[in-house]
Amino acid sequence: MTNWPDFIGIPLWIWIFGLPLAIALFAAIQAEIISRIFQPLWAILDRVYTISGYIAAYFMCVILLITIGQMGSRWLGLTFEGSTEFAGYAMAATSFFALAHAKARQSLQTIKAQPSIESYPSRIVPFHNAWETKTNHVHPHRQVCRSAEIESTSTSTLES
Repeated sequence: MTNWPDFIGIPLWIWIFGLPLAIALFAAIQAEIISRIFQPLWAILDRVYTISGYIAAYFMCVILLITIGQMGSRWLGLTFEGSTEFAGYAMAATSFFALAHAKARQSLQTIKAQPSIESYPSRIVPFHNAWETKTNHVHPHRQVCRSAEIESTSTSTLES
């Protein structure tokens, strides 16, 4: 790392690796202080992410207009040169700006593919049930089923 240039008198590798590591370690130790320091920055970033959502919507409209322009030029027998490239650039811009906006709004959902208990072989079911009991993790589908079972048993005991 001897060929890294200096930036403001400090080697570049310290700026790239050392400074973010120091901030992360300080944030892990002193969360309240870091929270107060970065609060104004987070407010600015929230505005930037909102603006990026508007920019993404603008580029979606650009894609629509380019598509309508392509259709109109075909019907009139004209050429709309570069329209495919322009639409591709607009799609890339839409994806870029919409991703930032969606991430800031926590709109991105992770999908966890977990098979239902019925699909497990019968020799594995006891181990799976033991795991759920030990970790207090119940698959959401099974939680609904258990809630329904509890409700049905509670209503049957109330009736008797």
